Amino acid sequence: MPTAKARYAGNGALIKIPDFSDDLKKRLRNFYPDKEAKTDPAWGPPADVFVSHILAEAWWAKSELHWQSFDLTKPEIRAEHADLLKVLKVAQSKVRSLSPDFDRLLGFDADPRGCADEISRLISRVEHAGDMLDSQPDARRAAEKHHEVAIGMAVRILCVLMTYKIKPSGTASSYLPMADITAIRGGKKGDEATRYVSDAVLILKAVGDDLGLVLAESTWRDIIIEAKKTVPELQ
Repeated sequence: MPTAKARYAGNGALIKIPDFSDDLKKRLRNFYPDKEAKTDPAWGPPADVFVSHILAEAWWAKSELHWQSFDLTKPEIRAEHADLLKVLKVAQSKVRSLSPDFDRLLGFDADPRGCADEISRLISRVEHAGDMLDSQPDARRAAEKHHEVAIGMAVRILCVLMTYKIKPSGTASSYLPMADITAIRGGKKGDEATRYVSDAVLILKAVGDDLGLVLAESTWRDIIIEAKKTVPELQ
């Protein structure tokens, strides 16, 4: 098993979260139910408004997944703790033993000894934090966190779809037409099964794929079923 490395992942706030892709927006426009709707001068094409409503709700999931990418496992926290402690102790020792010639170059107000004292206090805190590591819970598995995001996103998007009269149907299955079933029962080869996947499943999958939350259609079907149990209004 590879050794965990110190990640120093606190710069996540400085990373801009990318927008949804143009390809996703194009795909979602095809699900707008009223193909004959006229463009509103103020709001623009109604299909674009429909897409913006979906993606506004999906942004929550995009943000959650972004921040989850900076979550650390306990071994990673230990690695960061050990690395930081090592660096601080080296820095403290060097700041306390600056050469007089170099110290004079810093200026009278640099106060390297005072800085060393502050580093010493930080070292004490870091050491105390290390003592608390064993009592911290283990990090949740990525699959578990992703599932929660998928449920939350499904609830939000399904509520939007209902306002556009799109049923929050959790269907993603294959079936055989009755004629083919009869043929099979009679010992003859039937046609290939016909697949039916609801618009709700297809929309969630399209958004999920764009987020990097790549799940099978059947998984999104199950997530819709779970979401409907959580929020009775979706029934």
